[in-house]
Amino acid sequence: MESKAGLVSKIKGNRILFNLLKIFGMLLLVSVILYLGLGLYFSTHEDKMKKDLTALVNEKISGEIKIGDLDVSLFQGFPSLTIQVKDVIVKDSLWNIHKRTLLKAGKVYAKVSPWAILSKSITVDNLTIENATVDIYVDDNGYSNVSVFSKLKDKKPDEKKKSTLDVGIDNIRFTAVTFISENHIKKKNFNFKTSDLKVLISHNDQGWNATIDVKTFVNSMTFNTLKGSFAKNKIIEGEINAVYNSSKKQIGIYSKELEIGGNPFEVKATFGASKTNSLFNITLFTSSVQWKEASSLLSDNIQSKLNKFDLLKPIDARCEIKGNMKVKGNPSIHVIANVKDNELIAKRGIIRNCTFTGEFINSYVKNNGFGDPNTAIFLHDFKGDYNEIPFTTKDFKVFNLKKPVVSGLVKTNFDVGKLNSVFNKDALHFLKGKADVSVQFKANVVDLNISKPFITGFVNVDKADFTYGPRNFNIKNCNLKLEFTPDKLNVRAFDFETQSSKFHMKGYAGNFMNLYYDNPEKIVLNCDINCPQIDLSEFIYLLSSKKQGKSEKNAKGKGSSGFLERTISSSNLALNLNIDKLIYKKFTGTNTVAKIAISNDNIIIQKVAIQKGRGNVNIEGEVKHNSKTDHFNLKVKVAKVDIRDLLYSFDNFGSATITHRNITGIIDLNTHLNGIIADNGGLAKNSLKGDLQFNLRNGAFIDFKPIENVGKKVFPKRNFKKVTFENINGDFKINNGRVYISPMKINNSVLNFDLSGVYAFQSGTDLNIEVYLRNPENDKGITNAKILKAKRDAGLSVHFKAVDGPDGKVKMQVRSLKAK
Repeated sequence: MESKAGLVSKIKGNRILFNLLKIFGMLLLVSVILYLGLGLYFSTHEDKMKKDLTALVNEKISGEIKIGDLDVSLFQGFPSLTIQVKDVIVKDSLWNIHKRTLLKAGKVYAKVSPWAILSKSITVDNLTIENATVDIYVDDNGYSNVSVFSKLKDKKPDEKKKSTLDVGIDNIRFTAVTFISENHIKKKNFNFKTSDLKVLISHNDQGWNATIDVKTFVNSMTFNTLKGSFAKNKIIEGEINAVYNSSKKQIGIYSKELEIGGNPFEVKATFGASKTNSLFNITLFTSSVQWKEASSLLSDNIQSKLNKFDLLKPIDARCEIKGNMKVKGNPSIHVIANVKDNELIAKRGIIRNCTFTGEFINSYVKNNGFGDPNTAIFLHDFKGDYNEIPFTTKDFKVFNLKKPVVSGLVKTNFDVGKLNSVFNKDALHFLKGKADVSVQFKANVVDLNISKPFITGFVNVDKADFTYGPRNFNIKNCNLKLEFTPDKLNVRAFDFETQSSKFHMKGYAGNFMNLYYDNPEKIVLNCDINCPQIDLSEFIYLLSSKKQGKSEKNAKGKGSSGFLERTISSSNLALNLNIDKLIYKKFTGTNTVAKIAISNDNIIIQKVAIQKGRGNVNIEGEVKHNSKTDHFNLKVKVAKVDIRDLLYSFDNFGSATITHRNITGIIDLNTHLNGIIADNGGLAKNSLKGDLQFNLRNGAFIDFKPIENVGKKVFPKRNFKKVTFENINGDFKINNGRVYISPMKINNSVLNFDLSGVYAFQSGTDLNIEVYLRNPENDKGITNAKILKAKRDAGLSVHFKAVDGPDGKVKMQVRSLKAK
């Protein structure tokens, strides 16, 4: 059982607790009575408070404030009082001119300390503004509606207050508030629609700190109305820390993760907050953002150019915007993006496995303004694969986005077979080989595509095999060394083989890059070519019409091949050739020296000198190409050439009667011929025209049917199998498949005869042959030319007519017998 002393002690303790509770209750009752009294006071003095509040504001502004209802709630924010003001409007003195209301708020309410009222000050625990618009406006003359606060600047320190209240605010919340700042002079326009903005402020000796929770929609964040808005139509959401330094007159802002358009950014910024300091510096960083998302945060003029490209994977990016809110024009913009193992999508194709650091700056030249003319884009250490062709670039730069110019160094080394993905296979098809390229380039940029690059550097191709499709032309073992200089293209070496030809070439083209883009038809590639062997049959197709249809249609699909085809077709060649062995069909010549000019529509043969056996052939003239045929106009001089070799080499010039099998001798020949070259490289039927003079000596007719036929009829005992002669001179005109033979005297070992008329390659032969019956054997001992001529024409002669027979062969007809 509990002792008596313990019980007494317990009773005394309970009495003390009871008394303390009585005292606390009395104090609480007094507080409640006082609070209710204050509430009653506020409720009965709302008009006075509204009057004091209006006076407080009006004494600080130069303009007009209107306040609707003012309500005081005793218990809504207990223990604080909640004061609510509706329909607040603040206008400057010139509102009737510009119609821009500085503040229009549907509802403003605050939680205040009721006890602070007694000391003639209001300590605001929370200030909330709902359904409001803050519209700051500067017109073309520099006037601003914020001049409504001009009294704050003009007020003297000792000026007596008209109001009886002072206000301090530490917690602010904006709900459905639109902030507008439009400056016509500086061409700046900011428009934010905030659904929720909370500001918690704490003051200190250096100024104040604030924590801001924000969710706002960006209608416009325009530093230059001519260029467009940053972050347009984006939502900004997150927590921001702000610090105001009163000595520096500067606000600093930081957010570790601020969502802009759904992408998290780290944000650092400073803003000058005085008359002498209006500088701002905004830095945004994100570790992962899509290219199009990042570009959509920039102004329209920048965005329109960046959106020509896209990157498949996210990138990290940093953007710094610096400027002066009081200065007209663009701010400084500096963007750096890191791209690694990504895919760059452009108008002309996709660059895979690309890695680079991209940099954008709109103030490349210091003190030269901010904008497109002073803008530069850098792609540092760019590398990637274009159509499976790996390449790297250094010092890649784009200057002046108003009239863009790009420059850089490109290097690549690859199997030439990869070029099949670039060129249409009907234009160029590569089989094997290696390519090594290093070129420094500078070019205009049109619609962000490189246009007309001027390049210096080299292109080397080693042991390549490829087909030039439009000409069905196969090249193998190609070794090419090209050097591009500012003033010309040097072909240091171009060695290749075809099926029957081998080439070793060097050359140059002056003013190559200028002409390549604007006037490819004026490019002249001067070449010195040495050939161990060349077969012209492989190249005669260069004269024929291009293949139409599929090849050219597909070439349009791939611009590079189509453009290359047009350039090759349009360019000119000036060739100096030395050929050890020259072959054309059955013709074979040696030690050939040639000087030939080839252009888009003709070939000018300035000189061709060919050794043919113990003689030589010299050619000059022109081959002219048109849409359907190739016309040639040639002068040919033949000296001391075996007639059989000459006839064999050119398929007897189409003759079925006089061939290499039935005539021998050494011929000198001068001719001027023109005609048409068929697609197979031969002569088009009946196209040959011109004149021919020849001298044939020390020869023979062997089994020559026209002479045999005459002999059988007139001299059956003489041997016409082989008829020898010392000298035959002839003068022919050739036209439409016929040879017009001027009268000529032919003396041989069996008979003498005169010949004239028409010999046709196909049909239409009409020859007059006057055969003298006197046997030439009888005159062998006569050396006097006059006597020999007189005896030749003396005696009987038989007149023959050589005409086409029913079977198409030439038939001999006896017309008359006469004596002289």
